[in-house]
Amino acid sequence: MSKTKKSPLQRSMSWWREAGYLVAKTETWNPHAHKRQDLFGFADMLAIGHDQIIAVQGCGAGTIPAHQEKMADNRAAWLWMDCCGELCCDEWRPLKVKRGGVRSIFQCRRAWANHDYDKIIWDETEDVA
Repeated sequence: MSKTKKSPLQRSMSWWREAGYLVAKTETWNPHAHKRQDLFGFADMLAIGHDQIIAVQGCGAGTIPAHQEKMADNRAAWLWMDCCGELCCDEWRPLKVKRGGVRSIFQCRRAWANHDYDKIIWDETEDVA
């Protein structure tokens, strides 16, 4: 019996739903271009709730800097934040349950974006249980 692996996006969607947010996947497969496309070029999903609307980019271990750079260069991300939308990157990384063991659990590191006139500033990354 094989277990199916969850993608970073699926893990993020589950986490945000459990936190009480309404979640919608915005990343789609474009069969003509043979690639995945994000909403406005930067959002894999939207989370709405607790007086917030958040565009979330789910990513695998070690890829937050590349996604942050992509968002910083995207005009739509700036407009999103100007309209009071929030941006975050959820990086899912495997951690060993026991040192030297085989079993891993996934932990999320989350980085929040703010903008300051001419650049996007990323707040300290926080570990999310």
